[in-house]
Amino acid sequence: MKKVGIWIIILIFLLSLAGLSGCGSGSGSSGKPATHLTFATAGTGGTFYPLGGGMAKIITKYVPNTQVTAEATGGSVENARLLDKGEADLAFVAGDVTYEAYNGLGDFQNNKKKIAALFATYSEPVHIVTLEDKPINSVLDLKGKKVAVGSPGSGTEVKARALLNALGITYNDIDEQFLSFSEASDALKDNNIDAAIMAVGAPASAVMDLSAVRKVKLISLTPEQISKVKEKYPYFTESKIKKGVYEKIPKEADTVAVPIVVAARADLPEQTAYDVVKAIFEHLPELEAVHNVAREITLQTAVPAVIPLHPGAEKYFKEKGLTWK
Repeated sequence: MKKVGIWIIILIFLLSLAGLSGCGSGSGSSGKPATHLTFATAGTGGTFYPLGGGMAKIITKYVPNTQVTAEATGGSVENARLLDKGEADLAFVAGDVTYEAYNGLGDFQNNKKKIAALFATYSEPVHIVTLEDKPINSVLDLKGKKVAVGSPGSGTEVKARALLNALGITYNDIDEQFLSFSEASDALKDNNIDAAIMAVGAPASAVMDLSAVRKVKLISLTPEQISKVKEKYPYFTESKIKKGVYEKIPKEADTVAVPIVVAARADLPEQTAYDVVKAIFEHLPELEAVHNVAREITLQTAVPAVIPLHPGAEKYFKEKGLTWK
């Protein structure tokens, strides 16, 4: 009887091991191997990281046998390179970087990256900020003025240079100041500069901080100027900083913006891309609970997304009746 008892214990132990092996991280509930995806974001202090974490949770929750991990990175340029090398499967990439990476321009000169767009998310409108008493009422009035154009090598500096260039203004025409958002705000407060260009989601804390102590105005672009910018740099989209976004700035401003794109490695399986896009767009309220900026993510603004869509994303949006150029 003792021998029988020992064999029963051994049998139970072996069965328990078999059960555990069937629930490992390598398999989904169906017993099929789980798909593990890496979602490249940016630094933990920005918008990309928490928003990417929220997307990762939604995809993991609603796409069977799929586990997604959001990872902190150096941001858009690094993310494009990670996708190209297959070291990330999904990533946030700013529209201008997406365009340059796909076409082998800018930081990717003659080195096109193998990436595809899944969808556009929120946008970062270009703020042209000055003080109410400054004789600056159009972008052309920036000539001869001290203008903050962003930190050296920053995304804002790239966008400021492109915007001005499209409108026939070079750094030779202004006294450019390479300042961060907070530095530009302080410089305007102290009257050390005349204006600042900031490519940042609205409302921007630097603009709110400035408007709390000084009377501020936002400079609008004309429809013709917006068309010129979009024609020369296709990653820009028409945008509006609406009245009320800044409590103490009474007028809205017409401008351009750069969309933030969720991109994928070009060889991501079509069904996987389709499932990822479907999970996000059918559970947007859950994403909005993670970060307010997710309220800007809609089917109507998801495409076009600067570069060609991944076939899986294209399939989903066509099913929803969307058309685009």
